[in-house]
Amino acid sequence: MQRQLFKLALPPLALAAISCAGNGTLDGQAVPTGTISTGPLLARFYDEGVASGTGSTSWVHTDGDSQRCDFTATLGWGSVFVVVDQVTAQNRKTLDFSRFSNLVVDIKAASNGGSVQIGVKTATDADDGSEPKALISNLTTGWQTVSIPLTTFVDATHPLSRLTQLYVVFELVFSGGPSESVFFRNVRFT
Repeated sequence: MQRQLFKLALPPLALAAISCAGNGTLDGQAVPTGTISTGPLLARFYDEGVASGTGSTSWVHTDGDSQRCDFTATLGWGSVFVVVDQVTAQNRKTLDFSRFSNLVVDIKAASNGGSVQIGVKTATDADDGSEPKALISNLTTGWQTVSIPLTTFVDATHPLSRLTQLYVVFELVFSGGPSESVFFRNVRFT
């Protein structure tokens, strides 16, 4: 099943004070080091999208210092994803994240025991959920910092070289199952 992309408008984070020596350029401009978001605000050069089995996008919103995903089983599946430049189905821009070792995010749930998958994608990965993902389970109501080795997103059909061409630099994926609310903030590469 081909997934449709939907855009969620969030204000960009001003990065004037952050060093721009880092992981590449986008349209001739230097891209900052590994910070993708601070709190719920996206860093410059990134955009966010929301998709679900029903086409609904209203289940993701800003909640204070984080983003809240209120996934319900009636959605079938759901994904919130951060991309390089802008959400698009064609001419996707990519950046090289191969110099980093981990994808790090602060995450919690509205109730103990929840789970979610986290992944990354290249511009050529299919929009069908087949990319390698890390399962984050036993979420708690307190903030946890989760650090995922980037090698987690590599398998027999998704080689290590894919980290040089990431389009989706962070995604939360809900694959059916029970309804749950998950909060996230401070996405970064280290």
